Amino acid sequence: KYAQEKIVSILNYSNISNFFTAISGFIGDFFVALFSVSFITFFFLKDQYAIIGYIEKLVPEDKKEMFSNVFSQSRNLLKRYLIGISLEVILIILIVSAGCYFLGVKNAMMIGFFAGIFNVIPYVGPLIGLMFGLIIGLTTELNEVYFDEALPTLLKIAAMIIIAQVLDNLVFQPVIYSTSVKAHPLEIFLVILIVGNIFGIAGMIFAVPAYTVLRLVILEYFKFEKTLSNSVQQ
Repeated sequence: KYAQEKIVSILNYSNISNFFTAISGFIGDFFVALFSVSFITFFFLKDQYAIIGYIEKLVPEDKKEMFSNVFSQSRNLLKRYLIGISLEVILIILIVSAGCYFLGVKNAMMIGFFAGIFNVIPYVGPLIGLMFGLIIGLTTELNEVYFDEALPTLLKIAAMIIIAQVLDNLVFQPVIYSTSVKAHPLEIFLVILIVGNIFGIAGMIFAVPAYTVLRLVILEYFKFEKTLSNSVQQ
């Protein structure tokens, strides 16, 4: 009884209004960042030969081979990364939606959609997806004024999102990072943490693909310098 009154008092119109006002800016930033990443990557892959031709003119003759290697490898890695992220989002949506549906949770597809889409944001995204799922589940039950049914519904939603996250962390992400980015998970975590603190949500979304390209540039540069040094010694 006390818990029911407490939760209902928290979820009054004023609190919910303030919550959505505060989070609307965050969601706006997220979708702008997501659109920017998709837009830039799409045209980068679509007009890759025009881009490479223009940039290649600016590259010194002795570094053109290095540039060509970086561009070719980064293009392939980014393609694999985008495919992997897309599959990850789809799998999260399917797991959460199907699980909630079979457990009798209403609006299962909407809950799964938010869980999958926000999963694009590293580390913070799953918590936001969980929060949205719980809000959807709770408001659905409150509309029917059956509080006794709300808690089991929230537990079902939380359980399915947690299961999806366990699979994501243990199976999906290791496969994506090992096959596309080719970097250690700790390395990725530190990059996202640093870039996220500096550039916010947009930085967290851009961090992995940007780091992938930067890492390739550095590795190819050192390889080029080593080859040049060996040729001079000979």
